[in-house]
Amino acid sequence: MEKIANLLITWFQYKKRELPWRKNRSPYRVWVSEIILQQTKVEQGKAYFERFMAQFPNIKSLATADQKDVLKVWEGLGYYSRARNLHKAANQIIDHHNGVFPNSHEKIIALKGVGKYTAGAILSFAWNRPYPAIDGNTVRVTTRVFGIHMDAHHAYVQRHIASLITELYKYSSPKEINESIIELGALICRPKNPLCTECPINNHCVAKEQNTIHLLPLLKKKAQPRERVLHFILLHGPKDTIYIELRQKSDIWKGLYTPLLIEGIELSASAEELLSETAKRNIKIDNLTKTNTLIHKLTHQTLHINIWQATTKERTSYFIKRSDLSNFPTPKPFISIFKKISE
Repeated sequence: MEKIANLLITWFQYKKRELPWRKNRSPYRVWVSEIILQQTKVEQGKAYFERFMAQFPNIKSLATADQKDVLKVWEGLGYYSRARNLHKAANQIIDHHNGVFPNSHEKIIALKGVGKYTAGAILSFAWNRPYPAIDGNTVRVTTRVFGIHMDAHHAYVQRHIASLITELYKYSSPKEINESIIELGALICRPKNPLCTECPINNHCVAKEQNTIHLLPLLKKKAQPRERVLHFILLHGPKDTIYIELRQKSDIWKGLYTPLLIEGIELSASAEELLSETAKRNIKIDNLTKTNTLIHKLTHQTLHINIWQATTKERTSYFIKRSDLSNFPTPKPFISIFKKISE
């Protein structure tokens, strides 16, 4: 174990990437970066992290912000519950910890949206505390290096991985061990086509010796995503206005603004069928025309979307000026559409 730890740390010191969240390891910055990097690739996450920190440089500025503004900065990143949870957790810190980021595992994991991995990452990266940060990269590296042929999601395997990592802390700091393993998984021990010849610990890898790298880690098959049909109507009103809706239900895109949505009818539905549905909502529409069809894939859902254009002579509180569209956070499929409309 000592040899593995030394080789990892030496490799990491020379090969680690320059990332914005590594410049200042305050618990707040670590927390924000880890939440952004959930379900987000590093290259995309860098720009969002810098933008987020510029607008919300500390816990107080995040807690006192309007949730709409938080979601606007998050716009296009997806998994918007992460942003809503950041906002709620910042308020928890203000209300229960006098605005100071808590430094115990129990209190950190009690924050909204913080799981076991994130709590471990904050404690080790910000305070160099001996807590494993077990993400997908860590699981991949450890199951391959130590030849673990069991379901990697099983609680027993997770505990075993944690104990192996903790053993490495005897030979270097928890922060460096955790970061070097994660970095090795991201750059070298990749899911497909790993760069084994460049791996600093390839002579200590059980999977390489047994030629089982392609089999590990063992993961249960994910359920097939739900297929869903959505019809969105870009409804233009009088005096350069457009209709938008705030999604409030516990569903995708909660807290974001979309065009008028009709759901529950087939993708091949005619204009007459959509008009029948809008009439049930007492919305009078003229000149309804389908302009685009697209597919938007989420982790657990595949969205089949029809985009329609229409006009109306009526105007309600749901209509805003087209030029104001850029002030409202919107789901990724509509960012470019709304931008074009507002220009």
